[in-house]
Amino acid sequence: MGRLRVGIVGAGFMGEVHARAWQRIRLASTGSSLDVELCAIADVELGGRTWLAEFPWLKKYESASELVRAGDVDVVDVCVPTPAHREVVEIAASGGKAVLCEKPLAASVREAQQIAECVARYGVPFMTAHVVRFFPEYVTARETALSGEIGIPRYARAFRGGAKPAWSPWLGDRMQSGGVILDTLVHDFDYLRWLFGEVRRVSAISLRHGPEGRDHAVVVLRFENDAIAQVEGAWSYPQGSPFRTELEIAGTDGLIQYSSDKVEATRVWSQGARPGDSRYPVSPLDPDPYQLEIEHFASHVLRGTPLRISVEDAVAAVAIAEAAMRASETCKPVVVRT
Repeated sequence: MGRLRVGIVGAGFMGEVHARAWQRIRLASTGSSLDVELCAIADVELGGRTWLAEFPWLKKYESASELVRAGDVDVVDVCVPTPAHREVVEIAASGGKAVLCEKPLAASVREAQQIAECVARYGVPFMTAHVVRFFPEYVTARETALSGEIGIPRYARAFRGGAKPAWSPWLGDRMQSGGVILDTLVHDFDYLRWLFGEVRRVSAISLRHGPEGRDHAVVVLRFENDAIAQVEGAWSYPQGSPFRTELEIAGTDGLIQYSSDKVEATRVWSQGARPGDSRYPVSPLDPDPYQLEIEHFASHVLRGTPLRISVEDAVAAVAIAEAAMRASETCKPVVVRT
């Protein structure tokens, strides 16, 4: 395959994020680098997307069906709201297009499984954009934990959140977005499963309050290997509060800590490291994780390199989130089933 032609479906917040990442890859292409071209976009509200003025060359369509029928693209990048993922993936896959789909894969395990069956039926390249697997700090923390340097990893704590997202009104509708548990904590569910393996059962509590529907949740995961993790998510802070993330991984012989608030980033305490040894310093020159995940998928499509995230991984992340939502409603532990 020569140049990889890309079309985005959905021109909202994530559509813009992905568009800028594709364009950075395009501008960085030299010689053996990935040869990609963002050439089309589809959205029912294109007229209201002011950021598109920076992409005047894009062919514009009102629907995914129009974009796929036009035959202008090899890849469809799905950036529509979660409830629309299945329909757009089916349109793209049935048209023989490679598909990159924003997380979470679907609003329910049932729909996630239907998407998995669809991409298997049509045999197209497919990946869900679980971007935390491409944050260098999180990658470094996992590699360090699995290297044995902190002994056997047994416990993790993760936090993700801030003010309720204001860029997309549909996120405030729990029936569409799944709230903070599905839309936001699915990042950490996927990452921690990548670290510890399968989740056995889930306990959770959550609180939704205020006229604007602020959302806060605390979830406890018990893994098949008997490790445990506490995951906290916040859409509950006042507007204007910064978004931040934290991660701790404790092993039998050491500790890894990361906080987005700290300049020194990932730190390791263990017998073989200096106290508080910094493993990944933050730099404004670091590559953007969204660009890294898109490069990873483009390389798979163009060169056949292995994918870091399978569709089964994406289904499993939705299953953990679904179990956590049920646990928060019933105040009882829930066994995770896919």
